[in-house]
Amino acid sequence: MSALFGQPFYQKIAVPKSLAKLNGGAPMRVVPDIAAVGDPETGYAIDSGGTLFTIGGTSLSCPVIAGIQALASQHRLFPIGFANPLLYTLGLIPGVYHDVKAPAGPVALITQSGRSLLTLGQDSSLTSTKGYDDTTGLGTPNGAAFLVGELILP
Repeated sequence: MSALFGQPFYQKIAVPKSLAKLNGGAPMRVVPDIAAVGDPETGYAIDSGGTLFTIGGTSLSCPVIAGIQALASQHRLFPIGFANPLLYTLGLIPGVYHDVKAPAGPVALITQSGRSLLTLGQDSSLTSTKGYDDTTGLGTPNGAAFLVGELILP
């Protein structure tokens, strides 16, 4: 949550006051707005001349969101421009975002190298809750429902 920037008008419809006023006083800008796959261990498999490797993190999530925005932009009557107000307005339409929630219990997976075991769902510093949260924002774009929402809203 920002210590410098006040809460923008578009966040008032989704961000709980408890987060926006976490430091007391006036409501402030909270991040993130939306989420995308960012785990390098569960990213996309890439074939580079017969060698497989996985790409993840922001090297994956940023192009994924940019690609979704580009697909939506191709068929709109009006340019998206500054996307944040639209992202929050889309949040009012059921099914546009997948609401990321913490797993019921810990999840474990082995890294690609087979040398490490990762456990998820036990990190007390990051929490996800129903609706907007400060870990996953509004959630992850839900495929076609997200694109259709971007197309119908000006």
